[in-house]
Amino acid sequence: MHTLPVSSFIPDSQAALRYAEFAMGRESPERALILLEELLERFPRAARLRVFCARAHAELGEAELAEQELRRAVKSAPRCWAAAEALAELLQERSKPEEAIQVLEHAVARNPDCPQAAQALGEALADSGRFDEAWVVFHDLLDRDAMNPYHHGYLGEALRLAGRTSEAIQALRTALWLHPGYAWAARQLAGLLYERGEMLGAREVLRNVRFP
Repeated sequence: MHTLPVSSFIPDSQAALRYAEFAMGRESPERALILLEELLERFPRAARLRVFCARAHAELGEAELAEQELRRAVKSAPRCWAAAEALAELLQERSKPEEAIQVLEHAVARNPDCPQAAQALGEALADSGRFDEAWVVFHDLLDRDAMNPYHHGYLGEALRLAGRTSEAIQALRTALWLHPGYAWAARQLAGLLYERGEMLGAREVLRNVRFP
């Protein structure tokens, strides 16, 4: 008896994405990959399906195939932030930081209203020691949304990596003032205060934050 492929029962690309997410959560990577490739045959322009395929390849230890799939996704849908984000993360994991930065720069250019893309670019630049460029990115984010605690937090992290401790502390304090429950910023700030010998200040910061 001939069995119809799963994709024949999927009405559109949005349903395909829902099914892909279900398959990744319930099936083995090998089985999920078979199902995802069936879906891609029917919806070849669905870039986020390729992201799922790349995840399956990565879980199977096939990093090169995962990268190829993500590059196809970015090429077919240049404005798909999910694809660019996944590709940049994979490139960083594969010790290709400069290529990751290039992907993120293109993502920012194509998605100027996507703060997540700019944040990721700023972090990647800071992690690569390109602090001046990272600060430009974070200050641009703050110019657009000065009350966003996460932008201040990312700026603080970049300043910390650059060894500009006093400025990093100020940025992290601002982040916590805007969002008193910002646990990541609290940890970073407490660590900096501890390094400076301000034990009481570090404990006070941690005492005032409710950690998840």
